[in-house]
Amino acid sequence: MKKLIKYLSLFIVLFMPSIAFANELEITPVDICSSNSGTLKAFQVVGYILYIIKILVPVIIIVLGSIEFGKAAISKDEKSTVVAANNLINKFIIGVLIFMIPTLLQALLYLVKDAEEAKKGYETCTACLLSPFSDECVAKDLTD
Repeated sequence: MKKLIKYLSLFIVLFMPSIAFANELEITPVDICSSNSGTLKAFQVVGYILYIIKILVPVIIIVLGSIEFGKAAISKDEKSTVVAANNLINKFIIGVLIFMIPTLLQALLYLVKDAEEAKKGYETCTACLLSPFSDECVAKDLTD
């Protein structure tokens, strides 16, 4: 019990003055999505990675499904051919969905009420993530 009181009093002495004077701090807002910020280049790099994933993952899924279907067709087993055909269709649908995820997310954001007001704050970041090759995603005053 003595240790608890000791640690509680230590906490109060160390942290309460900073909590009491927190209202007096001058906090300047930082816009991480502005074209002059250094984080815009990071968003662009992440956008490139997402772009590569968006293309490669569906292609890999469909190619592997096609190989699996080809093996089943060569084996001349009707049951395995039907199973492989169903797997190929499922993998094709998954590949298309992975390709369409950014578009679907963007469409859902436009459906949200009052999304336009919130969208203004992160429009440049979204442009860099979803289309890193666009003209909107150009960092200014940064050395490449």
